[in-house]
Amino acid sequence: MGNIITFSQPGGELPGMIKEVNGNSVTIDFNHPLAGQAVTFVIDLVEIL
Repeated sequence: MGNIITFSQPGGELPGMIKEVNGNSVTIDFNHPLAGQAVTFVIDLVEIL
């Protein structure tokens, strides 16, 4: 679990993370790895107009 597998689709490739394997059933999470996480951006303000 936790492995990322790439799935092919008409618009390109879609990565998904294996969340659970239960017998013949596999749960795949297609959310971005940072979904639900706090993200902090550090910026340099160059100019104010």
